Amino acid sequence: MNRRVKVLAASFIALSGFSYLIVSGLKESGIYYMKVGELLRSPQVYSKRIKVEGKVVQGSLKREKMVEFEITDGRNRIRVVYGGEEIPPTFREGAPVIVEGRYWPEGKFFEAKRIITKCPSKYEAKGEKDDR
Repeated sequence: MNRRVKVLAASFIALSGFSYLIVSGLKESGIYYMKVGELLRSPQVYSKRIKVEGKVVQGSLKREKMVEFEITDGRNRIRVVYGGEEIPPTFREGAPVIVEGRYWPEGKFFEAKRIITKCPSKYEAKGEKDDR
């Protein structure tokens, strides 16, 4: 092979890899992000992978084969079922969380594939932290 063919092949491979990274990044950023009430009012997103923000309801956590809990936005609640292996160490009742997965309206539950705990900012006023 001459030098020109090698350069073209290497360029093609690099461009393909770069294109894959762009497409996979766009796919991840295309996930809807909403609060509990917004989810319940948006049936068009039920079949899509979404992220939902809420606070874990006190007394709702059950750890058996699956982890089950409820999240709320202060007015609305949804039941969350998580079958993943690891729960973040900062996950607890009353804590703000973001769950990523799909909502199943027939069973009225959210199937989480990922749980992300939110940490209160050290720059927020004390009253703002307590409102969450």
